[in-house]
Amino acid sequence: MKRIKTKEEYLKALSRFEEIFNADEDSKEGEEAFLLGLFIGSYEDDNFPINDPDPIDYIDARLDALGLKRKDLEGVIAKGTAHVSEVMNRKRALSLDAIRALEDKFNMDPKILIQRYSLKITSTPLKRKTAPGKVTSPSGSSSSYTFSSTNKKAAFKALPSAKSKLTPENLKVKERSERDGKRTKSSQLKRH
Repeated sequence: MKRIKTKEEYLKALSRFEEIFNADEDSKEGEEAFLLGLFIGSYEDDNFPINDPDPIDYIDARLDALGLKRKDLEGVIAKGTAHVSEVMNRKRALSLDAIRALEDKFNMDPKILIQRYSLKITSTPLKRKTAPGKVTSPSGSSSSYTFSSTNKKAAFKALPSAKSKLTPENLKVKERSERDGKRTKSSQLKRH
């Protein structure tokens, strides 16, 4: 008997393993079944790896197995319902404290929980709390932007007035000043 290296050898070994599966352990066929099981397992590990589940899917599956609901995570991974919802809906990552708590309370594997997983980052439109500013891009198209920033004055200072227009000459001055690493009053964009 030798190590399984090809798919054909694997299929033959599976077929033979099914034939002798119920053999007595102390018999020659029982010994063969044991060795075939080891070789088949090794081949499967090398050729059909099973990846760990996504941390959030793992938490859901574990909760289901324990007969629990997401609500039962309150106080474990977060204090409030909203925070738990953000974590379980992939809008917020699991914290290290949450991972430790899940391991302690629900006996979850931290090796799975600590894996990176994708978050659903949603861009929310800026809320209209102040009058919009108008910005003209180098291509000549204009867009409106609104700010709900606590520092509204600074935000509006960053925007050119509605009548201003960026010209190719102004852009060259800006590029030159950024390249030189110096930002002086004379290198700021001129407004027309």
